[in-house]
Amino acid sequence: MILGVAGYQGSGKTTLVELVVPRIVEAGFAVATVKHVAHGDLRVDAGATDTERHKRAGARAAVAVSDEETVYFHTAAHSLEQVLERLALLDEFDLVLVEGFKASPLPKVVVGDVEHGGPARFRWDGTVPHAARIAEEIMGELRAERMRKRAPGGPRRHPGARRGRASARSAVRRRRTRGAGRRGR
Repeated sequence: MILGVAGYQGSGKTTLVELVVPRIVEAGFAVATVKHVAHGDLRVDAGATDTERHKRAGARAAVAVSDEETVYFHTAAHSLEQVLERLALLDEFDLVLVEGFKASPLPKVVVGDVEHGGPARFRWDGTVPHAARIAEEIMGELRAERMRKRAPGGPRRHPGARRGRASARSAVRRRRTRGAGRRGR
């Protein structure tokens, strides 16, 4: 499931994510988040770090790897669709929360009175109890989705496939194939 979080700057979008994600993760679901940075100065690797030095030396991509996490720095802008496709290749997520990208057609959790693309699935009132209710409703949908996948005839991964990769790559290939067929007409 992919769900947007839309609201103006300072409206509480990140607070909502901080309230919802731990509940969903504690219930055993895998969650990824994507954050749109509206201002053009995205500097998460500033200063004299080695990866920053690699980028200044001309590397188009630099990867920092530790025992706990891996961080990819890529000096290219990507569309939301491209980011979601790459996330699907990294791992299998039950939920992807996309903070920002107000105009996207994704279904949304709306924070405040903001114009947005995509249907408003939830409207958060800014309270912790309401965030908990939203998390519960999302988890209900995630549980139902898991049940559909486990049902006879539901989507299955190849038993030898690495977690999430085969199905994500197939989906990307199918989209590219469909697109190629349309271009040739």
